[in-house]
Parts: sequence; C-alpha cells; structure tokens
Amino acid sequence: MTPQLQQWIEFLQKPSKAFSGLPPCPFAKASFQNNKVEIIDYVNLLQVIEYMNKPWEKDVVIFVMKNEPVHYIEHLALKLSVMYPDFIFLEEHPDLVEEIDGVKMNSGMCMLLVQNRKHLEDARSDLKKTEYYNKWTQELKDRIWNK
Repeated sequence: MTPQLQQWIEFLQKPSKAFSGLPPCPFAKASFQNNKVEIIDYVNLLQVIEYMNKPWEKDVVIFVMKNEPVHYIEHLALKLSVMYPDFIFLEEHPDLVEEIDGVKMNSGMCMLLVQNRKHLEDARSDLKKTEYYNKWTQELKDRIWNK
C-alpha cells in the first residue's frame, strides 16, 4: 500500500465536524479491523470481471489504478454496474472534486471502489437517521446516491 493510500485510509477513519463528528467513512475502521477490505493493483477490465465472478467476501474492494483518465474510470464504473447490478462501483479520481464543508474527500489517486449494493444502501440508510449528510451539497448526494 502506498503512503498516499495509507494516509487517505487513515483520514477516512478520523471523526470530522463536516460529518457531525463521525468519520468521513464511519464503517471503514471496522472493515479494516475485520479484514473485509481488499486492495488490488488494477490491470484491466478482465481482472475486475474475474474478481467479480468469485464469491464476494469483502465489504469493499479497491482497485488502484495508474493515472487513468477520469472518463475511463467513469465509463468503467458504469459498464460494471450494468454487468453487476448487486454492486456499486464508485470512481475516485483527482479531477472528481468531492468537498464537504471545506473538507476535501479525494485521495488524489485513481481508483475504482466496489461494494455490495445492499450492504452499502443499508449503511447509508442508517446514516440518514443521523446528521452525517447535513453538510453535503445536493449535487454530491445525487452523484453518490444515484449510482
């Protein structure tokens, strides 16, 4: 794991005022502690398809890419979401600015994050009962929630 990725993962686990005192990713710490996160160096689409056709045992799988254009990662996420509707594919790219109450969420890296749709939507539903999303813009909510 690169130092940049390690720093971002640590950032996701620290409580923040922007999220009403919760961490940016409130479930990340438990997922890492329970060995439910897998980080894979991305090679190509076939690699992702092969991974997706195995039994799913993780909370999140992160495919780390090398300087792919933002449109490529967005297209890949869309294509995979059609192929695997039970999963959510989130693109992470330096050009996709995600800022909440002045807190920049971006890792500065190119990645594709994969999560089980039901698991993620259940977690979002729980968070909607808190003040976690209060400082999110509607545009960001729409972009993330409408995957």
